[in-house]
Amino acid sequence: MALISGSLTVLVADEYDKPAWLPIELFEVRDPRVPDHWEFAKGEVGPNAPAPGELICQARWGYGEVVRSEIHYYGLEERDPEALRIFHEERSRGSRD
Repeated sequence: MALISGSLTVLVADEYDKPAWLPIELFEVRDPRVPDHWEFAKGEVGPNAPAPGELICQARWGYGEVVRSEIHYYGLEERDPEALRIFHEERSRGSRD
C-alpha cells in the first residue's frame, strides 16, 4: 500500500500479471490483517515544493523491497526485470501466508 499525494493506493497484479498501483476505493477489504513480514516507511518530501500535478509518495506499507528501496519501487513502474521477479516472488509468498 502507498499513500500517494493523499490518496491510499494498493499494489496489485493487473490483467497482464504486471504490478499496478490502484486506488483503495476500487476494493472491498474482507480481511483487515496485514502479513507479519510487512514493513512501513514514511516518505520524504524534498526541500523543493512539488511541481503542479507531481505525485508525492508520503508513506508505504508492504514487503521489504517496496518499502525500503526507491530503485525497486520505481522499477515496478518501469517494468525492470529484477523488480518484477521480486514482485512475483512476494505475490507467491502472500498466497502461502
